[in-house]
Amino acid sequence: MKYLYILGLLLAASAQADTQNICTISVNREACPGKETEAYAPYKGVNPTVQMIPYSSESQCGEWAGKYVKIVRQYVLKKIEVSSSFNGMQLPVKRAEGPCAAGTVGGRRK
Repeated sequence: MKYLYILGLLLAASAQADTQNICTISVNREACPGKETEAYAPYKGVNPTVQMIPYSSESQCGEWAGKYVKIVRQYVLKKIEVSSSFNGMQLPVKRAEGPCAAGTVGGRRK
């Protein structure tokens, strides 16, 4: 009986330690005018998207959040804002802006 009790305590402590090192990343995208459907399609129409990832340090969380701050689809996405927190502590917000130009077709310049 003691063995099961100690095992239960160890499992509870392990689960609690795992849930304490959580990196929460929220990515808010702003589409170019008229490109909303195309911009949000890869995310199933959801904006902002939120991920919760276990990491062991604040710096790892910040590095991972920094990977989201890149506009790959020029002329489709106007702005990306990435908010992140590690164990509930807010980290610096990262932003990127891309060009939205009149005279584009299918995300490309004419």
